[in-house]
Amino acid sequence: MTMTSPSLKTSHKTGLPYCRVPVLGEISTHDLIKFLQNRSTSSSPVIYHIDIGPNAHDSNLNSLLFQLIVVGSLFDHQSALSFSRHQRDGILIEIPRSFRNRVQETLFFCKSLPVEVIIASDQHFEFEEFTPQPVGPVLREDPQKIMFVARYLQARREKHFETIAKTRPTVDFDPNQRPPLSPAQCFAILQQEMGEERPSFVLISNFVRFLHKQY
Repeated sequence: MTMTSPSLKTSHKTGLPYCRVPVLGEISTHDLIKFLQNRSTSSSPVIYHIDIGPNAHDSNLNSLLFQLIVVGSLFDHQSALSFSRHQRDGILIEIPRSFRNRVQETLFFCKSLPVEVIIASDQHFEFEEFTPQPVGPVLREDPQKIMFVARYLQARREKHFETIAKTRPTVDFDPNQRPPLSPAQCFAILQQEMGEERPSFVLISNFVRFLHKQY
């Protein structure tokens, strides 16, 4: 369901290990090299998912990405640390929506790369789970949690709880007993409950996590 899905799908189709590289803010050449060195356990190619955060508007990222993608290596002059990627590595850069598109405008290097715009919609809302070979943690939402919350919200919209209170007050409500919902139905329910015409993947994930804990 999250933006991670296209990267996981690519890893699944190619059979290459998946490695998420989170960039939440400023990151130095030294820190990026150390991270990649800790994740690289072999000389085999890897799918790198560079997950840019909404506050990562550091212009130095342009130089780092250019060196990693075009040059194929990183070198830190202060510590003499270096990292060279495999020629067959796949690199997918995720740039989120940000205030006034600040991140997109800062990372001008990415404008020279092939771009696919992925909008949170019923077309990109899927429950298919891919099982890549992870190199480090994988960030994704549990489809079961999404289904659980969507069923609960659907029942509330249909005033199902009022009916139970009047006819069967001692019966507990179990969302898992309701008919399954398609990804498109789940998206429509969540979108309506959030009151957002164009919700982001981050907003949907946070909304689902919050309500799942409450229910």
